[in-house]
Amino acid sequence: MISYFEAESSGNILRGMLHEGYKAIPVIIIHGFFSSNKIGSYRLYFEMADFLNRSGYTVLRVDLSGMGESDGDIRNIVFQTHVNDICATIRKIAIEKSVERFHLVAHCVGCCTVLASLKEIREMVETISFVSPFIPTETNYRKLFGAVEYDSFGKKPIYHNGMYCDDSFVHAGKLLFNDQLLKEGMQNKLTVFFPEKDELSLLDESVLWAKRNSIDYRLIPNGDHNFHDMTSRKCLYTLIKEKIDGKDGFYIYQACRS
Repeated sequence: MISYFEAESSGNILRGMLHEGYKAIPVIIIHGFFSSNKIGSYRLYFEMADFLNRSGYTVLRVDLSGMGESDGDIRNIVFQTHVNDICATIRKIAIEKSVERFHLVAHCVGCCTVLASLKEIREMVETISFVSPFIPTETNYRKLFGAVEYDSFGKKPIYHNGMYCDDSFVHAGKLLFNDQLLKEGMQNKLTVFFPEKDELSLLDESVLWAKRNSIDYRLIPNGDHNFHDMTSRKCLYTLIKEKIDGKDGFYIYQACRS
């Protein structure tokens, strides 16, 4: 069963959909920024939630402030607003469902939002899965915004895909280089899932980042940033399920690569 969800955060009403399951620990999907909401590009988040729900998990996919159906003018939304949204959402579900722990699955810039929220909710987090994290290197920023927009960064508002973006979201990328936050994430069983054909982050830089920080990671064959390839998408869902089930997913991972 899918039910409607609302939570209040920073004076805004957040709206989402809750896929009701029977397992003890719920899953919360945290979206990225550009062109992302609780549905996801080509229904990425909906399909992920449906897949995990059919395995018994309660899964929430929610729009953060200024995105999708949630309140807030995106021109007034800063990165900390989304961090507050995650904390408020988790606390609301904890009370409503009488649960103490959560699995977090974050996509793109949502990975930085999760890292920043750990200061407040780390004791409530069972596992963390990062999907297609945007690695904040100059090369990747130029690929994301374009050379002209990147060179004018800090001098005028940032627009991408027709959407305004406060520069605090861009600065937040540096959190992926924060050793202390990454160590905290690894205490919560952090695993990163890299698409092998991510058009926004160079694979070599992504893998180097994971290795330097001793982070467990998987490469998803033929996947792009939003996993438009259905085979890679199914592989991603299956590996995330294995991870939150407490299994290593080795055999499934090998099957994905064959």
